[in-house]
Amino acid sequence: MILLWSVVEGVAYSVVLLHFLYLSVYVLAARLPMFKKKPFKSDVSVSSDQALRFLIVIPAYKEDGVILQTVRNALNQSYPTAQFHVAVISDSMQDSTNAALAALPITLLPVSFEVSSKALALRALMTQINDSYDFVVVLDSDNIVAPSFLTQVAEYGQQGLRFMQARRVAKRLESDMAIFDAITEAFNNTVFRKGHNCLGLPSALIGSGMVLDFNWFKANVHELKTFGEDKELEWLLLLQNKYVDYLEDVEVKDEKIETHRVYYNQRKRWISVQYEQFVSNYKKIPQLIKNRQWALLDKVTQWIMLPRVVLFGITVLILILNLLITFSIDLKWFYLLLFEVVTFFLGIPKRLLGKFLRVSWKVVPVAFVLMLLNLLLRGRVKTFQATPHHDTM
Repeated sequence: MILLWSVVEGVAYSVVLLHFLYLSVYVLAARLPMFKKKPFKSDVSVSSDQALRFLIVIPAYKEDGVILQTVRNALNQSYPTAQFHVAVISDSMQDSTNAALAALPITLLPVSFEVSSKALALRALMTQINDSYDFVVVLDSDNIVAPSFLTQVAEYGQQGLRFMQARRVAKRLESDMAIFDAITEAFNNTVFRKGHNCLGLPSALIGSGMVLDFNWFKANVHELKTFGEDKELEWLLLLQNKYVDYLEDVEVKDEKIETHRVYYNQRKRWISVQYEQFVSNYKKIPQLIKNRQWALLDKVTQWIMLPRVVLFGITVLILILNLLITFSIDLKWFYLLLFEVVTFFLGIPKRLLGKFLRVSWKVVPVAFVLMLLNLLLRGRVKTFQATPHHDTM
């Protein structure tokens, strides 16, 4: 029994340590001045007199409560009106909502799918778009952007950037779970977006706030087939050696989840998509190493990583179990927990640190149990489960 416990403990320790070594590399890259992202220099020549054209795409599945606010916000840009257009894909929304949308200066595409997904919505829209644009901007139905959003993005486009990910931030922080969700995304921004760019690797996409070359998107959108369209886009971009820049100073406000049930369902979908992506591509790992395709290898590595809240939970549980069994604190696990905490705190903005300390004791244990259940009961998600949103105006 003691031997079995030693093996389990050793494997667990190695897994947790490797995860946080990976995360710490990118946290330090994002925080240390020596790794500061260098100004982008592109071979693409864009005339400063040429006003870039944008197509703002908003897929909406049963989003009657928020879609009008989001569309009106998207239309309220300080950017020249003639240089951008808004298109909404309306899936399973009420007739009254569609009538209100149709009265706005946008393209409205009502759709109905046997199994709804953002991928199908995007594919359906792009077959209907005949005009030419420079970029596609993908927003979620709850996203809010500043009037200067397109102006900011256009400045980067004029420098030659073709694929960009804006920084998503929380619309509001009115519940403990929303605070936890916002902090989780802020850490992801540090590691998978800013940290990666600082080390010369492309930023991860999030699913909204994405700015993509229009011609590339139209040529590749037909490849999107799952509920994880952002993961599919990442893989396509990496395969084609396209670089994604993280725009830390361009914000997209996003509504965070409010309840435990929504958190469970959302993460269940994410875990399912991530697992399927890993299963589809893990056999390529030896070839990726052989060809030194580090960005692709890094992406496959991300897809097999365990949720951080589970890693924290495992560490604390083993510390407690060792204390009960040996009546002493195992220092290697104590130092590992300290390493995890320091890495996490360095990866989140200072403005959120106090909020995290206030809610962590209530939220983290529940999140650990929910994520552990998701991992243990992992199943394929067969229907799209939209995250509920509410009008905040």
